[in-house]
Amino acid sequence: MIGYVKGYTNCTITKKRINDKTLSELIKVDNKIQNKLDYALNNDAYIVGLKKKKVLKCVYIFNKENDTLIFSVIIKTEEITDKILKAFEKDIIVDLKNKVSAKEIAHVEWNDVVIEPNNSLNWLAFGISLGVLFGIALDSIALGICFGVAFGCCCGVIATHK
Repeated sequence: MIGYVKGYTNCTITKKRINDKTLSELIKVDNKIQNKLDYALNNDAYIVGLKKKKVLKCVYIFNKENDTLIFSVIIKTEEITDKILKAFEKDIIVDLKNKVSAKEIAHVEWNDVVIEPNNSLNWLAFGISLGVLFGIALDSIALGICFGVAFGCCCGVIATHK
């Protein structure tokens, strides 16, 4: 996950990205942050952070249990406002939905939100079959294929953007 939120860079945290310079601001907030991150990374956790000028300002930790990501903790500096957090959380949710739809994880539990896989492929198949049937009703296979692709794409897009 790489992106930008109001002057901050959001990124996935790996062992290579953790050092004293990047953690200098967060250590002031939580002096055991290094241990928490090491423990989480050793247990296949998903960690995302906001950084500015290569210094982490905020970290979200999701622990992995039985192919499920469960939100664990957020550690942030005082300069991270609620407005920045909301924008960052939107990016995290998009990334987590991509992970679930790619079947990297089964589902995600984050506070009151549960992200589960959707049935967009079922909707895609429904749209294609509906288009082909519509084309057959008009006595044109070529028109049926065109309608099938169009209806399939429309149904697939509708299913993925709830």
